[in-house]
Amino acid sequence: QFNVASIHWHFISDDDLKALRAADFLSRASTIEYVWSNPGYASMDEFLASLSSRKRKKIRSERQSVRDQGIKVTAIAGTEMDKADWQLVDRFYRQTVDKYHSNKYLSNRFFEKISQTMPERIVFFLARLNQNPVAGSFCLRGTKSLYGRYWGSLGSFRNLHFEVCYYAAIEYCIEQGLEQYNAGVQGEHKLNRGFLPKIARSCHSFSDPAFSAAIDRYISRETPQIEAYRDMLERFRAYSKDSTSPTP
Repeated sequence: QFNVASIHWHFISDDDLKALRAADFLSRASTIEYVWSNPGYASMDEFLASLSSRKRKKIRSERQSVRDQGIKVTAIAGTEMDKADWQLVDRFYRQTVDKYHSNKYLSNRFFEKISQTMPERIVFFLARLNQNPVAGSFCLRGTKSLYGRYWGSLGSFRNLHFEVCYYAAIEYCIEQGLEQYNAGVQGEHKLNRGFLPKIARSCHSFSDPAFSAAIDRYISRETPQIEAYRDMLERFRAYSKDSTSPTP
């Protein structure tokens, strides 16, 4: 209708994948995302008990080091966030963008808009030291899953990134009965913390038949490599051999 050269759908669901394939879109195994799954843990301790002894001790040590620094992390629902909280979200986001010289594609207006239109879908994990905000991560909540995260810190604190971005969110999912926490792409270190690799899929359509055929050939060569990488990562899962580890 709009005479576009191409159309791209990213991070699609299984249902979307079926529908787009039926519409002759090319399907790509585009990258690896890291997902923590909840088979019905009653507590954080029960989750930790499913891990190998070495991984369990490491997580407990990292969490304790955050407490030893006097830092407390709380989960704030979007419906309870005030203007100052949203200013912190934007500030933490900009801090990370500036640190890594990345593109600031989310504006102040974006955060203002979602605070008005979908506050029930927002979860903000805020770290305070002596009641002063020092770090935070911004997540979106679906019906069954939590999605993270935009993170930022106003200083250098030992293991705080792991607490704010992973452990506090996992504990929140257990308390809320959520089935999954998707911590995004990149970061093999997430495997040590109970996340498992999952192939993120995308679908693509190109108006030029020759170009579409070339992309299709590339995808056919790329897919086995992505799948092999996923299988290799699976060997480094943190779960105990005696436990029934979840699947992403």
